[in-house]
Amino acid sequence: MTHSLFSLETVASMLLAGVLLVNLASPRPAQANDALPPETNGIDVPQAIITITEVKTPWYALRFLLKSGFEKSLPEYTAIKGLLQKNYAIHDGGKFGGFYFWETKAQAEAWFNAKWFERVEKIYGAPGKVSYFTVQDYRSFAQESDIKGNYWTVIHRSTAKSAQTLSNAQGLFRYHAVTDAQTGQRGTISLWRSKEEAERYFAQVNIPSNELTYTDTPLLINHLLTTTAQAKQ
Repeated sequence: MTHSLFSLETVASMLLAGVLLVNLASPRPAQANDALPPETNGIDVPQAIITITEVKTPWYALRFLLKSGFEKSLPEYTAIKGLLQKNYAIHDGGKFGGFYFWETKAQAEAWFNAKWFERVEKIYGAPGKVSYFTVQDYRSFAQESDIKGNYWTVIHRSTAKSAQTLSNAQGLFRYHAVTDAQTGQRGTISLWRSKEEAERYFAQVNIPSNELTYTDTPLLINHLLTTTAQAKQ
């Protein structure tokens, strides 16, 4: 008689372990009724605004020069009232700028005033662009260990057939669910540890590549982390 190498109990245990591994490998989508992260205490998230800036990059400004300029600007930007986060950005197409998370629209408009546009055009020889996005939700899944890194910011401009399902995927720090204030199109703006991890996630959940924009993000400002750390002391 031939005997099985595994008992029924062993097979059942192996099947259960396989199910658990599949569940762990599949990121859990953030739910609409999940509690907001503690760092948002005191912030009226529905009143918050995301702005994306695009400024012409000088022909001579290689990536290391842009990074150096970003670092020199830190004292100026960290002092801006109402600025909660900034992802510095090196956009495709010869543009640089940032993704700004503001406590209110009024504070964003106070910074991006007529003088800002005049100064940008005078220095860079072309008008700057500022796009506004209203914020429906904010979620954080991990904390970046350093303000400097090879981070990537991803814009997902979703269609009706592929609504965003961002979750606590590997390499995801945070996301904002947003609506384009001009077009009404919904989507997300998310921060990732690396471009590879972001690409892997969006491929896994079958998001079309033409809905995604990947932006090199070498430097961060995150006042929300500072606020959280102070509250714990």
